[in-house]
Amino acid sequence: MFDSQIGSLLALVALVASNPHLQLAPSARRIPAGTTFTSPQPYTRYDRGGDADPVFLLEEGATLSLVVIGANQADGIHCLGSCTLDNVWFEVTTLQFNTC
Repeated sequence: MFDSQIGSLLALVALVASNPHLQLAPSARRIPAGTTFTSPQPYTRYDRGGDADPVFLLEEGATLSLVVIGANQADGIHCLGSCTLDNVWFEVTTLQFNTC
C-alpha cells in the first residue's frame, strides 16, 4: 500500500510541476462561509507575488480544493474558523501551523 501512495504522490508532483497555470492575485480571495472554491483548472498555482499576505481567506465552514499555494507564500491560507483543505498542495519545504 505504501508503494502505491508514493507512486500517486510522485504522479501528482509531476502534474503540478508541469502545470502552466498560475494565478497572481492582487488581494486575498475570500471564500464565503459554507461554500467551496475549486480551482477551475485542477492544481492551478496561486500566488500573491510576495509572502506578507494570504492568498485565500476561508470563512467558517468553507472548503478549498485542487489548488497549489506558491513557494513564496509564507501566509498562504487563513481559516477564519474551521475550514477544509481538499487536495491543497504547498510549494514549500516548511509549514507553520498556528492555533488560537
